[in-house]
Amino acid sequence: MFMDSLWIMMADARNRELIGELLSTRYNVDFPEEGEISNKEISLCIIDGYNITKNYESIANLREMNKDVHLPLLLVTSKEEVGFLTNNLWKIIDDILYIPASKAEVFARVEVLLRVRRLSMEVLRLKNLQLSDTRKKLQLTEEKFKLLADNAQDIIYRYELYPEEIFSYISPSVERITGYSPEDFYKDYNLRMTIVKEEDRDLLSYKSCDDIKKPVILRMIKKNGDVIYTEHHNSPVYDRDGRLIAMEGIIRDATEREEFLKKIQHDLEEKKVLIRELYHRTKNNMNVIISLLNLKAESFESDVIQSFVQDMSLKIYSIAMVHEKLYQSQDLTNISFDEYIRDLSTSLAECFDMSDRGIVLKFDLDPVNISFDIAAPCGLVINEIISNAFKHAFTGRDSGEIFFSLKDIKDGYLKLEISDNGIGMPEDLNSRMYENIGLQTIKAIIENQLAGKMNIISEQGTKFIFIFSKNVYKSRI
Repeated sequence: MFMDSLWIMMADARNRELIGELLSTRYNVDFPEEGEISNKEISLCIIDGYNITKNYESIANLREMNKDVHLPLLLVTSKEEVGFLTNNLWKIIDDILYIPASKAEVFARVEVLLRVRRLSMEVLRLKNLQLSDTRKKLQLTEEKFKLLADNAQDIIYRYELYPEEIFSYISPSVERITGYSPEDFYKDYNLRMTIVKEEDRDLLSYKSCDDIKKPVILRMIKKNGDVIYTEHHNSPVYDRDGRLIAMEGIIRDATEREEFLKKIQHDLEEKKVLIRELYHRTKNNMNVIISLLNLKAESFESDVIQSFVQDMSLKIYSIAMVHEKLYQSQDLTNISFDEYIRDLSTSLAECFDMSDRGIVLKFDLDPVNISFDIAAPCGLVINEIISNAFKHAFTGRDSGEIFFSLKDIKDGYLKLEISDNGIGMPEDLNSRMYENIGLQTIKAIIENQLAGKMNIISEQGTKFIFIFSKNVYKSRI
């Protein structure tokens, strides 16, 4: 049994495999390489926005070579991406499948375009017959096409613009969708405008012929007063002189899909509110812990205990600030790392009264967004380094500088440098590495938790150099 051959050209591997697996149950499915575009005969090309832009010339040439038999193009895209297509691409697109889509909708779109293809082939065959036989069979084909249109689920219509505005055809499905019969539209051509909600009527005021071919969503008022969403696909019809004389198109009931999209948007907004509240409460709880620690520390006279509590409080504060930044962030998963470094280091400097000791902070930071899983451990590293610098780097000095550098280097890696112009580290730094809890903590965070590398240089002060990927962890949201 003959099976139609379909090309699937989609950049998204998952969508390509899902649609290919679904359609392979009924059709021959092929995934052409770029060089194969002009070498095979196919019945339908299913393509996404990336590939139709990339292969526009090859597809246009293929159509030109086989212009007697129409090659349908089904564009698979999302509602958000469709606005990026240029006018010349709209000229070669026959229909659009918005994803996500049901199996039934995928098969319906494909079958309608294949029927158009078959009708095109039938017309070509009839042209090669004797004139009398051709006319007879062409009439039969037209009757079949009308039968197809009459039984279609979508509204199929032709609206004449010249010499007068009338509906020359509108399918019976219009009554099921709008409540108005085809005769209602034949009697009152302006009904096409009056059933559209007043707020949406401007969308029917096309500025150019190219605008006619762009799909549009309109709200319509049914005969019983209910409001439905309808998706319109129109094609301009010209006479031999290039004058626009009619519009042909398809109107599809998109109410269920639009309501589903609204529900998704509502659920997403609700999720954002809950996540923001979680970040906010976490930050507040951490601040409560800091206050309790400080309150308890006041009951001890030991400087060791006081110093320990301060260190713990600052570590908790560095993580609490990450939650605060996430609460303020737009996408709830990433924060501005450069802003976080600046704010955290400035707050720590105030805690240690660095300005009173003449110690200033300087910054050279690239704008970078990172996830919570990166920001939190980096905050602990920054806290540890600033604490050590305050305690040890400027002993016997009345001024100093701490410099922060953040660079977004190639392949998704970050380079963070924190340096001071203090007295430097001991010469036997390597042998003392495993005796210093602070250095052990920094090393463990960078190398184990962030899978990065660290280097310490002690020349005219101390410089910490860290290199790690900003994509160590996948986004959770």
